[in-house]
Amino acid sequence: MIVEEYVMKNIILSVFITAMAVLLLPFAATYAADDVESGQRDASFDAVQSNGQWEGDFRISWEIKQEGSLYHYVYKITDNAGNPVKPNIKHLLLEVSPDINTRNLANEIDVRSDGGVTSIGRYSTNRDNPGLPDDIYALQFDVLKNDSGEYVVEFYSNRPPVWGDFYAQGAARDYAYNVGFGADSPGDGADVALAGEKPMTLWIPTPSTGAASIATPEPGTWLILGSTLAAVAYSRRKKLITPQK
Repeated sequence: MIVEEYVMKNIILSVFITAMAVLLLPFAATYAADDVESGQRDASFDAVQSNGQWEGDFRISWEIKQEGSLYHYVYKITDNAGNPVKPNIKHLLLEVSPDINTRNLANEIDVRSDGGVTSIGRYSTNRDNPGLPDDIYALQFDVLKNDSGEYVVEFYSNRPPVWGDFYAQGAARDYAYNVGFGADSPGDGADVALAGEKPMTLWIPTPSTGAASIATPEPGTWLILGSTLAAVAYSRRKKLITPQK
């Protein structure tokens, strides 16, 4: 009789804890979806290699926010002081996975900035991309000033951010790229949030480069998992107690 009472209490406790965790899940998931990944790389801290009039005075910054099932990417091109680069930027290459191509591009990238994607493919050093240190499979964006006079590339994608390369070319054959261009980062193929606490200053976040992104459980998922484990632990602890007759 006492054993049956223990079993019933364990079942009720497990159901109660799991139900509470499920009720709290929407709030936890909303918090995770509002997280913002932002940062910058510039030539003054040896994170960007640049030449010509951009030499030592080039910055690329980003803000990436998850909005529902999509990721909102915003990249801004400035000098080290935050002013629009001079001479103006002609185009920007952002490394992406080769499974993004002309057939599915419209479903993968939704450009919101002026200029848009002009092409996608593998690029090499030539007169259109002087100083490009290695081949890159990338999206090419024409970069135009927005209404605020800033050089911005903005788009939505279902691809999460991972560490990758960029290359920017100016109107006067000036160029800039990340110093880790062409090399695999320790976080290559991994979600930016999981790449470790050490800043990955040789690369920037780009849409799903290389291997598939590693998904992290949202806080609500951890809550359910923890609640379930707690219930199991409680049940096991009770089973170790010998009922008294």
